[in-house]
Amino acid sequence: MAVEKSEFCGVIRYECKIETHDSVKYIKLGVVGEIAQLYVNDTYCGTCISHPYVFDVSKAWKKGENSLVIEVTTNPGYMIRDNFSRMLYLPPMGLIGPIEYSE
Repeated sequence: MAVEKSEFCGVIRYECKIETHDSVKYIKLGVVGEIAQLYVNDTYCGTCISHPYVFDVSKAWKKGENSLVIEVTTNPGYMIRDNFSRMLYLPPMGLIGPIEYSE
């Protein structure tokens, strides 16, 4: 569900559980609206600040059920519209995707 919060500045947290019988080595988040951190099964898998948002999850991933937490920190320009940032195009914030994984 998309919610319009054009002046939001902070962290958007996404949580889900994924069941798979595959061994997963990498997760690619696709398009992300600013900084992304990924946790798999409560294990920190890294931070990406720009494209490509690819994370090595080989040490945290297990066959069966896995819990994913993705935290996206947004650009402060959404809230602090100073004279400079007021003129900039700010892309959509949050996790846009698509999310893909590879073995």
